[in-house]
Amino acid sequence: MEINDFLVLHQADARNTTLNAGNNTLVFDIPSTYYTNQRSSVCSLSLVDFGFVEDGTDNYLLVYYDNIGQNQFNSSNNGVYLGHAVCRFDANSTYQTPDVEKVEVLVNARPTTISIKVLAEGNSPLGAAITNAFFVLKFKYGNAVDTSELLLEQYTPTL
Repeated sequence: MEINDFLVLHQADARNTTLNAGNNTLVFDIPSTYYTNQRSSVCSLSLVDFGFVEDGTDNYLLVYYDNIGQNQFNSSNNGVYLGHAVCRFDANSTYQTPDVEKVEVLVNARPTTISIKVLAEGNSPLGAAITNAFFVLKFKYGNAVDTSELLLEQYTPTL
């Protein structure tokens, strides 16, 4: 059985709870007592779920992990891409279709500060304020020895 760490981060609990065109990043403090040092230092991160309320200005939202990721290049250099949501609107409601857990990125294990960045289509600033957002992050730990061996197997020496 695989045991993962899950963090549920609510916008209302961030250092700055405003998420709009002027502020696209939420910073969360994670108590160091949450994590156990019995976990491996090899860790991957994926976005399992998220939701929000938005007034219908943006067509889709992009979610980035604004901490360090090791196996992803982002040409916009604006964080580690985790997923996106397509915003669909009608006269009475806002809802989203999450595109989550498709991206798994190697990250530093047991972060005590997590920054989540949200941008609109084309990596542009948000067109409208977002409220009541939440993000569920999954930290999956791997065996350090097995990971080192796998990386060594994939290494191609050059002269």
